[in-house]
Amino acid sequence: MLFSGPPGVGKTEMAKHLCNIMFENHLLPGSRFISLNASQLKAPYVGQTAPLVARLFEEHDALLIDEAYSLTANEYGRMDIFSQEALAQLCVELEKHSKHKLIIFAGYGGFESEKNNLMKQFLEANPGIASRITFYISFPPYSADKEMPEIFRRMAENAEDDLEEGWRNIATDFFIKRSRSENFGNAREARKLLQLAQSFRAERLPEDETDIDKLKLLTCEDLAKAAESILRGSISLEIKKHSIGFRFL
Repeated sequence: MLFSGPPGVGKTEMAKHLCNIMFENHLLPGSRFISLNASQLKAPYVGQTAPLVARLFEEHDALLIDEAYSLTANEYGRMDIFSQEALAQLCVELEKHSKHKLIIFAGYGGFESEKNNLMKQFLEANPGIASRITFYISFPPYSADKEMPEIFRRMAENAEDDLEEGWRNIATDFFIKRSRSENFGNAREARKLLQLAQSFRAERLPEDETDIDKLKLLTCEDLAKAAESILRGSISLEIKKHSIGFRFL
């Protein structure tokens, strides 16, 4: 299987849930699971990568290979020898275990920008693996005005925080503005906003505060400060990113 989508949309978590469902329903020979970054498929020395990949497949019933595109990242127009060895052995293992193991490749894809469609590049770089993938699951980004505020609300609820009335307008405006950025992190943006708002609350409250309601309340001011801080930081990064260059006189 291949899971593709932008960052922060739950690809890794959903892969783990799927594996657990298959384990619970005894659809695989065992319940040995491993989640690893694709770079972990490469051994330190030439000739050790193929045995490493083979051993991982032998020792596990379900494998989640995250950031799979890193295996086909080119340097000077060609893959390094470790990536070539890993990909060659992956093709062997996918064919060998196609009927009794679950293998999920996950990574960034589905972007409007072609340069960010990394999983598409991964498949195009290795037809052998592409031909062995049966199911393709695309994870769309969360809507900034509906899903993202609800994700934020649930995160706050799970943290046992109370949100002051009026929070939704501030959060929605923040998510809409952030969603215009190329590096929008979806649910990670909600987590970042919540954690920073909690920091501003801690600064606002006196050290000897004991009122539980006050300790749990995130005010609109806390949220607005957090949103402004994140937006200001992201704009600053974009300006710096495009300001480097050379001038010849």
